[in-house]
Amino acid sequence: MKPRTRTRGPVLFVTVGSTRFDKLITKILDEASLEQIIELGFTKLVIQAGRSDYDSETLKGLKTRFNQEIEIELYDYKQSIAADIERAELIIGHAGAGTCLEVLRANKKLLLVVNDSLMDNHQDELADQLAKDNYVVRTTVCRLNEDLGIIYGTDIKLNQFPQKDSAKFEEIFSETLKMVASRL
Repeated sequence: MKPRTRTRGPVLFVTVGSTRFDKLITKILDEASLEQIIELGFTKLVIQAGRSDYDSETLKGLKTRFNQEIEIELYDYKQSIAADIERAELIIGHAGAGTCLEVLRANKKLLLVVNDSLMDNHQDELADQLAKDNYVVRTTVCRLNEDLGIIYGTDIKLNQFPQKDSAKFEEIFSETLKMVASRL
């Protein structure tokens, strides 16, 4: 018998990268958030939880309770999250540079949540700049539900992130090598 899949509607992908972001995982998996996600029309929720703690019994209960309305998939890590990004209509992610680049280069809407529990909180600067340039909507765990409704429930227009320009990198690299060689 073939496993049942319900990807008939939009997919919401949540990623925390390799860090621990318990607050975000807990918020996404609370009943009010799941009800809002369903209300917005999502039929599948995919969560990459990294090292975050979550209660597997609670997750099991939520999967049973919301079984007819949304499919919930949760995993810690995969070799690549590119396929999850590609099939998602919207991504909620931590403000790690790798995640931001991968999602924005895939031309996907990104709701960016800064993980304020990190020691140096380097994510703040990146999130602020990306939001200022109108590439993402920046939010906090506390405002997640409100901003989810804004980024997905309205016709918000975000700027398209520029594609990678290999020629520019080669130009900068060549100039740097010439500078170094001239000092030898």
